[in-house]
Amino acid sequence: MKDSVLIAAGLLLLAGCATGQPQLVMEPGASLSGYKAITVATVSNETGQTFNFDFVSAFAEDLKSALRSKGYDVSDHNASPPDVLIVQCSIMNYVPGNTSKQISTMVLLSFTWGVTFGSDPWGTSKAGVKTLVVDKRTGQPLAHMVTIEQVDPWFGGYKSILQSVASDIATAIDNKVRGT
Repeated sequence: MKDSVLIAAGLLLLAGCATGQPQLVMEPGASLSGYKAITVATVSNETGQTFNFDFVSAFAEDLKSALRSKGYDVSDHNASPPDVLIVQCSIMNYVPGNTSKQISTMVLLSFTWGVTFGSDPWGTSKAGVKTLVVDKRTGQPLAHMVTIEQVDPWFGGYKSILQSVASDIATAIDNKVRGT
């Protein structure tokens, strides 16, 4: 358990420096090739935060949709057959952004000639998700990844950041299943 926490922390640090598509890290000797069906386990909220917007359920639906768009049969977690991949996600960080902050900053910037106020004057949306891919039959972890993203939206960023992270996770899984 302690090792997995250290690995996750290390991955979070490395992912913060990474650019481009996040990569799914395979366990030694593991392979995802041949899997056609996937189930998404209940997504956990590790942020300790709640919002008026149910970001955990929205993310779970976005991930299921992104996997379906890649051609996978996404089954109900409780009723899934034994030969499926279980995708377990934990939302570690979620900042929905702040549209009013974006608008007020835009107005203030026109009067201050481009001086920024604080480290995030634009109300950026951010998300960090830890993912574990498990073989349902054996219960063994096959792969893991950490996805960290941010978007500078004007409207709807709190939803688009979740869709973007879900899409990146689905793409990373698909790349390993297809061997690319």
